[in-house]
Amino acid sequence: MSAPEPQHPGERLASYFSAFFSTIVGISTLGASISFSKVVQTPVKPWVDYGVAAETIQNHLSVAFVLFLIDLALTSTAASALSLYRPQAVSYFGRRDSHQRRVVMWWATLVSVVLFGLLFAAFVFLGLVVAAYAGPIGWVAVGFLCLFGLTILGVIVWQSPIGSPSPEEVLRRQRERDMLDQDGSPSHVSSPEKSPVRRPAYPPGPGYDDVDDGGEPGPLGHYKDDAISATPRVPADPIPGYDPLVPPYMADLRRLRSLRAEKEERSQARRDSWRDTPSFIPLEANPELLTSLLHKLGLSPALAMHDVYSLTDASLLSFIPRPALALLLVFPLTAAYESHRLAEDALQPAYEGAGPAEPVTWFKQTIRNACGLVGLLHAAANGPARGFVGEGTPLDALLREAEPLGPAERAALVERDGALARAHGEVARRGDTAAPDAADDVDLHYVCFVKGRDGGLWEMDGRRKGPLRRGDLEEAEDVLSEKALALGPLKFLEREAADLRFSCVALAGSLD
Repeated sequence: MSAPEPQHPGERLASYFSAFFSTIVGISTLGASISFSKVVQTPVKPWVDYGVAAETIQNHLSVAFVLFLIDLALTSTAASALSLYRPQAVSYFGRRDSHQRRVVMWWATLVSVVLFGLLFAAFVFLGLVVAAYAGPIGWVAVGFLCLFGLTILGVIVWQSPIGSPSPEEVLRRQRERDMLDQDGSPSHVSSPEKSPVRRPAYPPGPGYDDVDDGGEPGPLGHYKDDAISATPRVPADPIPGYDPLVPPYMADLRRLRSLRAEKEERSQARRDSWRDTPSFIPLEANPELLTSLLHKLGLSPALAMHDVYSLTDASLLSFIPRPALALLLVFPLTAAYESHRLAEDALQPAYEGAGPAEPVTWFKQTIRNACGLVGLLHAAANGPARGFVGEGTPLDALLREAEPLGPAERAALVERDGALARAHGEVARRGDTAAPDAADDVDLHYVCFVKGRDGGLWEMDGRRKGPLRRGDLEEAEDVLSEKALALGPLKFLEREAADLRFSCVALAGSLD
């Protein structure tokens, strides 16, 4: 029995709120019906006079009825908004540590507090009506309602983004961890053998003068405490940087600063080594931007890129015109993926294909941070999309010249294509987020899935040794078919089930 496919976290959130809205509607409808029936009736006098007038009881019932009605109206509005904006909310919530995810969380918190707060207030007024008839027992019920309601409201607020670090703070902390990931860990820093600047408690052994003020060996091999003096035990040949008067935590701080400085020096050395290597600004996975770049290069306006909000929900996939000609997946470059890539590439021969007889046209990536551009080239150069490239356009000229060339020659052709570089640079600076520097380290990567001339599903990644055929597709199946998704992008999600940094866009017919 196969394991169930992982559900997108945004889908889980949307499903939760759909159930939450249904519950609120049911309770509010029942509460409004009961309270209204009591409002229009002549109130029954309490059996025991607890000092509450009949008019007050009617007022409490009326307030509860109004609160139920308001809650019902707001819940219906929120449910309608969720139906209209569900794809956007699902997409934004799946972007971990992003501003959009925090916006979704704030809206979710606000809606939850308002709807539950109105329901809670309505039941408090109904509890006051019970107290008018039941006296002390009713007040116990009111107290329980207040305790329960405040607890739930506290839980809702606790799950909100209050106090959580901003995306910028998360990025800053990640960079600090990265500065130490190759140089050591807390245990490394505090190890006497590896941290010579920290004052250790040296065990007895050769190379140390273990003496006290009178020339006798110190009883502890570290300090001699005789209420008069404490002589530190120091090496006969002092370790460079060792200072017995420096507290251990200060020595650790010095070590950390040293590690950070070394890390920065190596990063600067890498940047200097990349100075002569072509670099592009990373492309944002924004369908409008990607469509703009493709059209600027020469792809017909009849095609466009579309957000793919789910790889498993058929209702969300139905938003995309079919057939889908290519699928671009953005995924995190994790240790698990890199291990998989290296193991798989070790079994693959170097690709040397060229010419129109090849089932796909593959480009090797030699430009730093150009994986988005290479993915777009793969999308436009293969399958039916090639027929939508305008004749005489920069993209058409590039593909015609690249077709008979081998991988190395194609890569060189892309590197020296000025029109391609200018169009990419212009579009890359127009994203919704601030454009990073071309030389920055980016831990997200584009891969493209296309249907080749041979009817197979091909994984096109410029970092690999060549194109990878993942399986056969039927004539009626496109890259968003159930089989294609199972053979391609869902494999990535299975490897990184705990990581949310995935997004997809598909090349298909334009909706304009």
